[in-house]
Amino acid sequence: MPVINDFPLFLGNDQIVPVTIAPPTPIGGYDLLFRVTRNYGSTSGFITKSAASGYNGVSGITIISSGGGQLQVRINAVDSSGLGQGAYFYALTRINSGFVTELAEGFMLAQP
Repeated sequence: MPVINDFPLFLGNDQIVPVTIAPPTPIGGYDLLFRVTRNYGSTSGFITKSAASGYNGVSGITIISSGGGQLQVRINAVDSSGLGQGAYFYALTRINSGFVTELAEGFMLAQP
């Protein structure tokens, strides 16, 4: 069962979003995908960040504690350009071959 957390996003600003998976889940070796969409179940992402095992922080996700399930997602100002105020659904998913698992989800509350 994924963790449900909501967080604010201040449009036009760089931001670090902390994510903690509960219960603590070892995520070392996971390939991760963070996707923000308009609604739950949408397939096209407004914001997409990823992390592949061995490439920490390269594409917007930085593992803070691989044994404790803690990571950070970097949202750049350009990522939110063109978005209006409102609630956007996000999901953090493990995407290793044979293991597609929702680890966290919730709403990004976009505001000026």
